[in-house]
Amino acid sequence: MLMTHVDLIEKLLNYNSNSLSHSN
Repeated sequence: MLMTHVDLIEKLLNYNSNSLSHSN
């Protein structure tokens, strides 16, 4: 499966957002 760096960044952003939400 090929992913562009944009896809990876979006996944990381989403993951970070979820982590922050859970932290709060």
